[in-house]
Amino acid sequence: MKSLKDRITLILLLGVYAMVGLRYVPNNLGRTVTETLLNLANVAPLTIGGTILIVSFMQRTLSGKLPWDRIARIFLTLAIMTEFFFGLHDYLNKKQVVVTDGNTQQVEKVEKKDPLSD
Repeated sequence: MKSLKDRITLILLLGVYAMVGLRYVPNNLGRTVTETLLNLANVAPLTIGGTILIVSFMQRTLSGKLPWDRIARIFLTLAIMTEFFFGLHDYLNKKQVVVTDGNTQQVEKVEKKDPLSD
């Protein structure tokens, strides 16, 4: 790393990755941690594979080895994009929880039938 700006951008990317990777479960910290770690374990192979492909292509194109901070930035950028879309998928397919006057009610989400499947 060459400058303070590089360090700050890497730390900001780590923070954004932590935010989009979080799978929040209301009133249950243990389950939040478990769901987050399971999600990261499920998405990590895809992100690592994409990073390997991009880095190997860039190294062949540039005919040189990339510094570790650039590889970390590529990984984090890919991970943020992947986690964002997986997060949207997770949150849109979960049961809805409605809290009224301190009472918690779960509302079953109606499953939409995929028009392409028979």
